[in-house]
Amino acid sequence: MPVLSFIAKIWREMFGQAAPKLEHERTQPSAAWIQERVHAAIGEEALQSESGEMYHQWPLPSAPPSPPYPVSNELPANNEPTMRPSPGVPSNGRTDMEKVFEVQQQEGYAPSLLVGWLSDPGITRQHKPNEDSIFAMQSTRPHHTQLQPFGLFIVADGMGGYAHGQEASRLSVQTMIDQVLPKLSGSGELHEADFRQLLIDGVQAANQAIHQWNKEHRTEMGTTITAALIVGLTAFVANVGDSRTYLYRGSEGLRKITQDHSVVAYLVEAGIIKPDDIYTHPQRNRIYRSLGAKPMIQVDAFIEQLQPGDTLLLCSDGLWEMVRDPGILQILQHGTDPSQMVQALIEAALDGGGTDNTSVIVVQVTEATGYTDVAGLQLLAKPETVELPNILPPWPK
Repeated sequence: MPVLSFIAKIWREMFGQAAPKLEHERTQPSAAWIQERVHAAIGEEALQSESGEMYHQWPLPSAPPSPPYPVSNELPANNEPTMRPSPGVPSNGRTDMEKVFEVQQQEGYAPSLLVGWLSDPGITRQHKPNEDSIFAMQSTRPHHTQLQPFGLFIVADGMGGYAHGQEASRLSVQTMIDQVLPKLSGSGELHEADFRQLLIDGVQAANQAIHQWNKEHRTEMGTTITAALIVGLTAFVANVGDSRTYLYRGSEGLRKITQDHSVVAYLVEAGIIKPDDIYTHPQRNRIYRSLGAKPMIQVDAFIEQLQPGDTLLLCSDGLWEMVRDPGILQILQHGTDPSQMVQALIEAALDGGGTDNTSVIVVQVTEATGYTDVAGLQLLAKPETVELPNILPPWPK
């Protein structure tokens, strides 16, 4: 159902009348109007502020998904994750992506990944703890009689006060790698759905760890997160909150893969405000989904088939709020290598005001080669207190 039709239907059910034509009347809805109407809509997600406040009185629904198709683990009453088939795909059939992934697995596609990463506290917060955490690594896993390269990349943006925000983002990274890396490095065969579910399970585990910490220490810390797992020429992407993952492809330009779980993103999807209003709207720092608020969380997951020359960008909102998408596109389009790109992105965020911590990871895909026969782990970036789990697998002989 189209977004506007969906909103109109909900409005008629709630108020028994047609929704106001805000776009035609060029009327800017007030904060009170937004709070009242959004509160009456469906959903049970707590509204939170990235400035450290946490509000539990304003439930907000997630906006309808936008392409590429997301695979969400919507939680039924028994809290068991379920996977919905992609649009247009029979529930008992395989997607085209799954078929492509299996061919890549069989033929041994292994692109080389060039990675750049950088985090900056920003101008306004330069003397306070950086609440962002980033993690980047490349390694190999046993696959049949060969070693299959993979890369895992995470950006988390903590909330709940400076000390708690830093603790939340670091705890999310630690829990995710504890959950994901041992299974990635194991000898069991993994298919497309397994990698996707592994990433979702890692985010769920991170959410549960922060929620448990909050219960035990009577705190209200939380974090956003976006993570990308690249296996062969397939990227599995997950997110909660408004940290983003973008894909830049020369022939298509820049595209946001993830969807923000924020008030302004919901209002844009509903047609109440224009896309450019997200940078100036008074509710722009309010998000309705983050790790730690509830024992279970809905995780958005996406699958992207990559091509040589593609660039993935993972970032906290400190980048995209200071540098709008056309500016990000220009930097990725004219960058010479990922290290130069991340430096240029951070500098652009500082030039734009630098009001928040800014973290970026740029992953560039080069020409695909065959699988390697040499095991190895390349740890590129991690928070100071995060430790790698014991991931020495039984490598194939």
